[in-house]
Amino acid sequence: MDSKIGLVAAGAAAGAAATYVYACGTRDANSTAAPKPPPPPTEAVACDEAAQRVVCYGDSNTWGFDAFSPGAAMRRYGEQRWPRVLARHLGPGVDVVEEGLNGRTCIVDDPFMSDYDANGRRTLAPMLHSHKPIDVLVIMLGTNDLKKHLNLSPQLIARGAATLANDALRMDIWRSTPRVLLVCPVNIRQPPASCRFAYSFDGGAAKAPACAAFYRAEAETLRVAFQDANEATAIPDPRHGGDGIHLSAQNGADLGAAVAAKVREMLTPDAFRAHVLPGDEPLPVAGGKSPRVSQK
Repeated sequence: MDSKIGLVAAGAAAGAAATYVYACGTRDANSTAAPKPPPPPTEAVACDEAAQRVVCYGDSNTWGFDAFSPGAAMRRYGEQRWPRVLARHLGPGVDVVEEGLNGRTCIVDDPFMSDYDANGRRTLAPMLHSHKPIDVLVIMLGTNDLKKHLNLSPQLIARGAATLANDALRMDIWRSTPRVLLVCPVNIRQPPASCRFAYSFDGGAAKAPACAAFYRAEAETLRVAFQDANEATAIPDPRHGGDGIHLSAQNGADLGAAVAAKVREMLTPDAFRAHVLPGDEPLPVAGGKSPRVSQK
């Protein structure tokens, strides 16, 4: 019995050591080069469902964390969540799947996240395979990577988000052509001292504005679609409500509409012919046909 306990303890220690090295950003000597565009998937996933599927992979701002309502309890938005807004704009011809997790990072381990695995890379494959076939994958991650103790530069944060996109492009989860939308998250503001996340995000507001340019460059390298959420909305000053990190209900409305406009360009037009919200432009159909369009 003692020998078994010793083996378990040794294994746990080894795992902790490996996690520590990963969290500190140790990289392979050859990893400085930008990732090459992947080959096409080996096989498309056939499905009898008529609806096209959009998966939103993100953190607490995709989950719908409400930092604006009074009270100590953790609150989640309902229909104000941006993926729900996205779904309403796209209509019944599109199935929008929400995969938001509080605290999720792109590819690094957060040593203070102990309740569950918040490393976005480790959970990506099982999440996506559970929802295949997928037509469009929307990735909006990087806010938690701004945390002080993770010590990541804007360039490395963008590289982490691009790593997820690159991983997804290589998976056999797609109905046909892989389509990824890489979204640079909304810039955070310095949280007030009363916020329980204030120390963790100390300095993050100064780094955030530099991220968009790196996200765009990574998206261009991978030849995937890109969207800067800062062009659609801005997190309110926490002196007037919220914590400077999480989206307001209005932010959700703005972002959901903006993402919907981009996703419309990436899906077939058939899904939208019977559902156009006020202010939405119908996707043009060339030559009476409805081919899938490119990501850009």
